[in-house]
Amino acid sequence: EARASRAVPVGLLEGGKVLKPVRKGALLTADNAAPDETTRLYALRRKQDEMLYGA
Repeated sequence: EARASRAVPVGLLEGGKVLKPVRKGALLTADNAAPDETTRLYALRRKQDEMLYGA
């Protein structure tokens, strides 16, 4: 379900950017928030996604 809604784990958002206003309690998604793609944690998450989903 999280993958289908393009949810972004909050742990990946440190140092990231809000792309457009987000209402309190709303889901953080790839449409409204962007993680810092230079972090080691982001690189590990990408590798995990590639292994699990081939993405």
